[in-house]
Amino acid sequence: MRERFSDPWRSGWHRRANRHVRSLPKRELPLGIVLDACPSIRDLGRRGEIRPWRDFLATVELARPMLGISPRAWQDAREALGEL
Repeated sequence: MRERFSDPWRSGWHRRANRHVRSLPKRELPLGIVLDACPSIRDLGRRGEIRPWRDFLATVELARPMLGISPRAWQDAREALGEL
């Protein structure tokens, strides 16, 4: 008998995970720490720089397809992070 795989988007796991992330306490993380953890992302920034968080988000938006991050996953992450 052939095993049937369910569609993970239909199962609602991403909505449950998103609610869990949103329930976590908000933490202010300095951009410098994020850039130190991901130093190669700086090379993709305008003129090789990323200064405010908005620059970081714009750069990650460009890098997203190269990193294999789906548009839906990026949208969910942005919603979980909230406005910067």
